Amino acid sequence: MEIFIQREGLQLGPPYTLDEAKTFLADGLLLPNDMAWCEGMHEWAPLSNVLPVVEKTPPFQILPPPSVPVERVSATELAASCFDLAIGFQESYASLLQELQHADLDGQVVNFGQVWIELICLGIFAVEYGLEDTLKTGPRDAVINAYHVHLKRLQIDGVSNVYELVSSRFMIYENSVNARHPHGIAWNVGETFAVFCGAELSTRLVMIGSTLFNQIVGYIHRWIHEIGVDNITE
Repeated sequence: MEIFIQREGLQLGPPYTLDEAKTFLADGLLLPNDMAWCEGMHEWAPLSNVLPVVEKTPPFQILPPPSVPVERVSATELAASCFDLAIGFQESYASLLQELQHADLDGQVVNFGQVWIELICLGIFAVEYGLEDTLKTGPRDAVINAYHVHLKRLQIDGVSNVYELVSSRFMIYENSVNARHPHGIAWNVGETFAVFCGAELSTRLVMIGSTLFNQIVGYIHRWIHEIGVDNITE
């Protein structure tokens, strides 16, 4: 996790890793009252207060998906792979929920069943955002329409109408993407995710939502780059 550090309003060097910040603090190159910020924080705070928080907050990583074939693929085939990507992180989500049960969630009570559902909804949205952001023209509509065909068939225990739920989440996430925020789109998405989980004050859930969004969008960008837009047929 990168740590941004300022002294008297001026940024000190590039973002630091946790180990770098601890080493430079011990050497006196950084000071305890230097102001620091990292992903998941609502505001800047003294470095001496930030380092312990970063140390006890393990990064959230989702298991990487398989690569898609680089030869020509149809919009329907790509949509099927994207759907598998969106819902294919069950093992990662299960590990995350186990970790969250023992994590500091800023004193907020969390329904972990709801968090599971919201992880799936966010993953589905992140895939579609990645497609829209990468496929500016050409087969974009064909891929997204075929993707929605799969979404309409999706079933989740405890949810009566998954597609209706996902559609409602899409509208709110799209609003958060379009809103301006000094820490960027992913931060907006993370904050919205935490609200859906019923724990809007939990910086840990904000960070999880932000990281999940960034990682899945990154996978979609990589896939489209590997395939090549010209190799996607309608």
